[in-house]
Amino acid sequence: MSGSVSKAGIKIKGMTCASCAARIEKAIFKMPGVQQVNVNFAAEKANITYDSGRLTVSDFIQKIKDVGYDVILDKAELGIKNMNCASCAAKIEKALAKAPGVYKASVNFATETATVEYNSSEIDIKNLINIVRKTGYDAFEKNRDECRSGKTRERTGNKVFRKTCGNINNTYNPAGYIYGAEDYG
Repeated sequence: MSGSVSKAGIKIKGMTCASCAARIEKAIFKMPGVQQVNVNFAAEKANITYDSGRLTVSDFIQKIKDVGYDVILDKAELGIKNMNCASCAAKIEKALAKAPGVYKASVNFATETATVEYNSSEIDIKNLINIVRKTGYDAFEKNRDECRSGKTRERTGNKVFRKTCGNINNTYNPAGYIYGAEDYG
């Protein structure tokens, strides 16, 4: 069965030289249905043109792993509104997990958050949000909206730390915490 011609971009981790890129390129090109493949060592990315009736991006990801390298998936955190119970979370999780390009989806009812690992050459955040909306719930990109507001809160035991996106007074602060906690306990 022959499908349409599709293109995919896959981020690769673990290449140490141009020979690594050539090894991956050779392995993928041998797959039936691959028309063109270019693995760029410097960009750490494979660009593949293929017959979508014969192959999927998952096939390429598995081949890259079989050759001994890792694939870097994008990760998004979505805020979800209007969930009433754990069944709502399960419904959303199931809808996200079956979407093409989504490799892992987890929805937490208590935190009203969905964490999704996906390949951005197959699906984007806008489409992930639309999937959630089609199940009957409101969704938004959590990281982006929190950065716009300037701060978030994170509970640790009886302390709530204010967390910001970026740095404080131009000092590197990888966790983003404003030091000093408010005690709520």
